[in-house]
Amino acid sequence: EGVRPGMSGSAVIAGHYNGKKTPRAVFYDLNTLNIGDEVVIMSAKRIETSDIVVKVESYDYDEVPTNVF
Repeated sequence: EGVRPGMSGSAVIAGHYNGKKTPRAVFYDLNTLNIGDEVVIMSAKRIETSDIVVKVESYDYDEVPTNVF
């Protein structure tokens, strides 16, 4: 569901915060982002796109958000 990063619209990106084998995974510093910050995304084909943070929300670990898409 949703659009890919770099396309028009809101993109949702999944990743990990940390783990047993990766103590500082891709989203480790996610909590430092603020509205207006630029996020640069590199695709598997090494193409960079950037987006601006327009909203920040947090969810409990076991909560399934229904409003993401």
